[in-house]
Amino acid sequence: MIERNVTQADIARTGFVKSAAVSMFFSYKTKSVGVEMCRAISAATNIPLEVVYQKAGLLPLKPDNDPILEQIEHVYHDLRDPANRQRALDYVELLQKQEKKGTVTDAKQNPQLKPR
Repeated sequence: MIERNVTQADIARTGFVKSAAVSMFFSYKTKSVGVEMCRAISAATNIPLEVVYQKAGLLPLKPDNDPILEQIEHVYHDLRDPANRQRALDYVELLQKQEKKGTVTDAKQNPQLKPR
């Protein structure tokens, strides 16, 4: 809350929850976190709802962040053409098959792996 310059009143107002509920939550007087409180926190802080749900224990936490996977996801989401998205998946599946067989090669050795 401090980093985002958000108060309990902001959370109550933005998330349409009672101030007393927010106060109880932040003073640890309630043991369970409800969906409405998570939505209020997300709305007031601009933290993605999925992240708030994970921190509240309503969704499982993602495994440790893998920077390469995050970069792949970012690049994938930037692809607009469904055919290019399919090519990306095909490439990853090809690498997976090669790895299982123990025959992973790079694009220099295998023209099939070169980007189109």
